[in-house]
Amino acid sequence: MFKSKQREIITPQLEHARFTGQLAYLWGNEKFNRPRFPFESFVKGITLHDRGYDPQDNDPIGDVPRERWLEIQQRGIERRCDDPVADIVALLHVRRLVSWNADLADAESTMARADERITERLAETDFTRKDFEWADRITNFIDMLAFFFAFETPKEHTLAISPHVDWDATVDVTFHVGEKGDVWVDPWVFRVESIEGFVLGYQADGYPDKLEPELIPFHIHR
Repeated sequence: MFKSKQREIITPQLEHARFTGQLAYLWGNEKFNRPRFPFESFVKGITLHDRGYDPQDNDPIGDVPRERWLEIQQRGIERRCDDPVADIVALLHVRRLVSWNADLADAESTMARADERITERLAETDFTRKDFEWADRITNFIDMLAFFFAFETPKEHTLAISPHVDWDATVDVTFHVGEKGDVWVDPWVFRVESIEGFVLGYQADGYPDKLEPELIPFHIHR
Protein backbone atom coordinates (compact mmCIF):
# COMPACT_ATOMS: atom_id res chain seq x y z
CA MET A 1 0.00 0.00 0.00
CA PHE A 2 1.01 3.60 -0.62
CA LYS A 3 1.02 6.29 2.07
CA SER A 4 0.35 9.76 0.72
CA LYS A 5 3.14 12.20 1.54
CA GLN A 6 0.63 15.05 1.72
CA ARG A 7 -2.14 13.70 3.96
CA GLU A 8 -3.30 10.70 5.97
CA ILE A 9 -4.51 8.67 3.00
CA ILE A 10 -3.70 5.08 2.01
CA THR A 11 -3.93 3.67 -1.53
CA PRO A 12 -3.89 -0.15 -1.58
CA GLN A 13 -2.00 -2.02 -4.28
CA LEU A 14 -5.28 -3.31 -5.70
CA GLU A 15 -6.43 0.22 -6.48
CA HIS A 16 -3.01 1.17 -7.84
CA ALA A 17 -3.30 -1.85 -10.15
CA ARG A 18 -6.78 -0.81 -11.32
CA PHE A 19 -5.37 2.62 -12.22
CA THR A 20 -2.59 1.03 -14.30
CA GLY A 21 -5.19 -1.06 -16.12
CA GLN A 22 -7.15 2.06 -17.05
CA LEU A 23 -4.03 3.68 -18.48
CA ALA A 24 -3.05 0.53 -20.36
CA TYR A 25 -6.52 0.38 -21.91
CA LEU A 26 -5.99 3.87 -23.38
CA TRP A 27 -2.43 3.29 -24.61
CA GLY A 28 -1.46 3.84 -28.23
CA ASN A 29 -1.83 6.36 -31.05
CA GLU A 30 -0.33 7.13 -34.46
CA LYS A 31 3.13 7.51 -32.92
CA PHE A 32 3.08 4.80 -30.25
CA ASN A 33 2.11 1.24 -31.16
CA ARG A 34 0.28 -1.30 -29.11
CA PRO A 35 1.94 -4.72 -28.59
CA ARG A 36 1.67 -7.46 -31.23
CA PHE A 37 -0.36 -9.76 -29.01
CA PRO A 38 -4.07 -9.38 -28.12
CA PHE A 39 -4.54 -5.97 -26.56
CA GLU A 40 -7.20 -7.06 -24.08
CA SER A 41 -4.77 -9.65 -22.72
CA PHE A 42 -2.11 -6.94 -22.37
CA VAL A 43 -4.49 -4.78 -20.35
CA LYS A 44 -5.36 -7.74 -18.12
CA GLY A 45 -1.67 -8.47 -17.55
CA ILE A 46 -0.86 -4.92 -16.49
CA THR A 47 -3.88 -4.84 -14.21
CA LEU A 48 -2.59 -8.06 -12.58
CA HIS A 49 1.01 -6.85 -12.28
CA ASP A 50 0.94 -6.65 -8.46
CA ARG A 51 -1.06 -9.82 -7.90
CA GLY A 52 1.13 -10.97 -5.01
CA TYR A 53 -0.54 -8.45 -2.70
CA ASP A 54 -3.77 -8.94 -0.78
CA PRO A 55 -6.81 -6.79 -1.77
CA GLN A 56 -6.44 -4.43 1.20
CA ASP A 57 -2.74 -4.98 1.73
CA ASN A 58 -0.93 -3.56 4.74
CA ASP A 59 2.60 -3.64 3.30
CA PRO A 60 3.75 -0.01 3.04
CA ILE A 61 5.92 0.75 0.02
CA GLY A 62 9.31 1.98 1.24
CA ASP A 63 8.83 0.63 4.77
CA VAL A 64 8.09 -3.07 4.33
CA PRO A 65 11.08 -5.32 5.13
CA ARG A 66 12.79 -6.35 1.89
CA GLU A 67 12.48 -10.05 2.71
CA ARG A 68 8.72 -9.61 3.08
CA TRP A 69 8.65 -7.66 -0.21
CA LEU A 70 10.43 -10.54 -1.98
CA GLU A 71 7.97 -13.02 -0.49
CA ILE A 72 5.13 -11.00 -2.03
CA GLN A 73 6.82 -11.04 -5.44
CA GLN A 74 7.35 -14.80 -5.19
CA ARG A 75 3.65 -15.20 -4.50
CA GLY A 76 2.91 -13.11 -7.60
CA ILE A 77 5.09 -15.43 -9.68
CA GLU A 78 3.22 -18.52 -8.53
CA ARG A 79 -0.25 -17.11 -9.06
CA ARG A 80 -1.70 -17.86 -12.49
CA CYS A 81 -4.46 -16.87 -14.85
CA ASP A 82 -5.87 -18.84 -17.77
CA ASP A 83 -4.72 -16.26 -20.31
CA PRO A 84 -1.03 -17.01 -21.05
CA VAL A 85 -0.40 -13.57 -22.57
CA ALA A 86 -1.71 -11.76 -19.49
CA ASP A 87 0.29 -14.14 -17.30
CA ILE A 88 3.56 -13.37 -19.13
CA VAL A 89 2.98 -9.60 -18.98
CA ALA A 90 2.56 -9.84 -15.20
CA LEU A 91 5.50 -12.23 -14.78
CA LEU A 92 7.91 -10.00 -16.71
CA HIS A 93 6.97 -7.07 -14.51
CA VAL A 94 7.67 -9.02 -11.32
CA ARG A 95 10.93 -10.35 -12.73
CA ARG A 96 12.06 -6.81 -13.56
CA LEU A 97 11.32 -5.61 -10.04
CA VAL A 98 13.27 -8.47 -8.53
CA SER A 99 16.21 -7.77 -10.86
CA TRP A 100 16.41 -4.28 -9.34
CA ASN A 101 16.92 -5.95 -5.96
CA ALA A 102 19.50 -8.52 -7.03
CA ASP A 103 21.43 -8.24 -3.74
CA LEU A 104 18.63 -10.03 -1.87
CA ALA A 105 19.57 -13.58 -0.89
CA ASP A 106 16.86 -15.33 -2.92
CA ALA A 107 16.66 -12.88 -5.81
CA GLU A 108 18.53 -15.06 -8.30
CA SER A 109 16.41 -18.15 -7.65
CA THR A 110 13.27 -16.00 -7.77
CA MET A 111 14.20 -14.65 -11.20
CA ALA A 112 15.00 -18.17 -12.37
CA ARG A 113 11.55 -19.31 -11.27
CA ALA A 114 9.98 -16.37 -13.12
CA ASP A 115 11.91 -17.34 -16.26
CA GLU A 116 10.71 -20.91 -15.90
CA ARG A 117 7.10 -19.77 -15.68
CA ILE A 118 7.54 -17.39 -18.64
CA THR A 119 9.02 -20.14 -20.82
CA GLU A 120 6.19 -22.47 -19.84
CA ARG A 121 3.51 -19.93 -20.84
CA LEU A 122 5.30 -18.79 -24.01
CA ALA A 123 4.83 -22.31 -25.38
CA GLU A 124 1.07 -21.64 -25.28
CA THR A 125 1.34 -18.55 -27.52
CA ASP A 126 2.52 -17.65 -31.02
CA PHE A 127 4.73 -14.82 -29.73
CA THR A 128 8.37 -14.47 -28.70
CA ARG A 129 9.90 -13.33 -25.46
CA LYS A 130 11.19 -10.29 -27.35
CA ASP A 131 7.59 -9.32 -28.18
CA PHE A 132 6.81 -9.30 -24.47
CA GLU A 133 10.01 -7.53 -23.46
CA TRP A 134 9.16 -4.78 -25.96
CA ALA A 135 5.77 -4.38 -24.26
CA ASP A 136 7.33 -4.48 -20.79
CA ARG A 137 8.68 -0.97 -21.36
CA ILE A 138 5.07 0.18 -21.59
CA THR A 139 4.20 -1.73 -18.42
CA ASN A 140 7.11 -0.06 -16.65
CA PHE A 141 6.09 3.45 -17.78
CA ILE A 142 2.47 3.02 -16.75
CA ASP A 143 3.39 1.44 -13.43
CA MET A 144 5.87 4.21 -12.56
CA LEU A 145 3.34 6.94 -13.37
CA ALA A 146 0.72 5.31 -11.16
CA PHE A 147 3.36 4.57 -8.50
CA PHE A 148 4.41 8.18 -8.02
CA PHE A 149 0.84 9.46 -8.34
CA ALA A 150 -0.14 7.39 -5.30
CA PHE A 151 2.32 9.30 -3.10
CA GLU A 152 0.63 12.61 -3.99
CA THR A 153 3.90 14.48 -4.27
CA PRO A 154 5.40 16.31 -7.28
CA LYS A 155 7.66 14.08 -9.35
CA GLU A 156 9.14 14.17 -12.84
CA HIS A 157 10.45 10.97 -14.37
CA THR A 158 11.67 9.97 -17.83
CA LEU A 159 11.71 6.45 -19.28
CA ALA A 160 12.80 5.05 -22.65
CA ILE A 161 10.06 3.44 -24.73
CA SER A 162 10.28 1.83 -28.16
CA PRO A 163 7.37 3.42 -30.06
CA HIS A 164 7.14 0.90 -32.91
CA VAL A 165 6.85 -2.87 -32.56
CA ASP A 166 9.43 -3.42 -35.30
CA TRP A 167 12.00 -1.03 -33.84
CA ASP A 168 14.62 -1.53 -31.16
CA ALA A 169 15.27 2.23 -31.01
CA THR A 170 13.70 4.11 -28.12
CA VAL A 171 12.45 7.60 -27.37
CA ASP A 172 12.36 9.30 -23.99
CA VAL A 173 8.86 9.84 -22.58
CA THR A 174 8.45 12.04 -19.51
CA PHE A 175 5.63 12.28 -17.01
CA HIS A 176 5.31 14.99 -14.42
CA VAL A 177 3.07 14.42 -11.40
CA GLY A 178 1.90 17.78 -10.13
CA GLU A 179 -0.48 18.87 -7.40
CA LYS A 180 -4.21 18.21 -7.09
CA GLY A 181 -4.14 15.18 -9.40
CA ASP A 182 -2.61 16.83 -12.46
CA VAL A 183 -0.21 14.70 -14.53
CA TRP A 184 1.51 15.80 -17.76
CA VAL A 185 2.92 13.35 -20.31
CA ASP A 186 5.29 14.32 -23.15
CA PRO A 187 5.29 13.09 -25.85
CA TRP A 188 1.67 11.99 -25.69
CA VAL A 189 1.28 8.19 -25.72
CA PHE A 190 -2.48 7.70 -25.31
CA ARG A 191 -5.32 7.37 -27.83
CA VAL A 192 -7.54 10.03 -26.19
CA GLU A 193 -6.83 13.72 -25.76
CA SER A 194 -6.86 13.62 -21.96
CA ILE A 195 -7.75 11.21 -19.18
CA GLU A 196 -9.83 11.91 -16.10
CA GLY A 197 -11.00 9.65 -13.31
CA PHE A 198 -10.22 8.77 -9.74
CA VAL A 199 -8.31 6.34 -7.58
CA LEU A 200 -10.04 5.05 -4.45
CA GLY A 201 -7.97 5.60 -1.32
CA TYR A 202 -8.80 5.19 2.37
CA GLN A 203 -8.29 7.25 5.48
CA ALA A 204 -5.15 5.98 7.20
CA ASP A 205 -6.73 5.93 10.64
CA GLY A 206 -7.96 2.39 11.23
CA TYR A 207 -6.86 0.99 7.84
CA PRO A 208 -7.22 -1.88 6.85
CA ASP A 209 -9.74 -2.95 9.52
CA LYS A 210 -11.78 0.22 9.11
CA LEU A 211 -12.26 1.35 5.50
CA GLU A 212 -13.24 5.01 5.13
CA PRO A 213 -13.01 5.73 1.38
CA GLU A 214 -11.58 8.87 -0.20
CA LEU A 215 -11.72 9.77 -3.91
CA ILE A 216 -8.36 10.82 -5.36
CA PRO A 217 -9.11 12.49 -8.72
CA PHE A 218 -6.60 12.53 -11.57
CA HIS A 219 -6.32 14.52 -14.78
CA ILE A 220 -3.68 13.32 -17.24
CA HIS A 221 -2.98 15.61 -20.17
CA ARG A 222 -0.36 16.92 -22.57
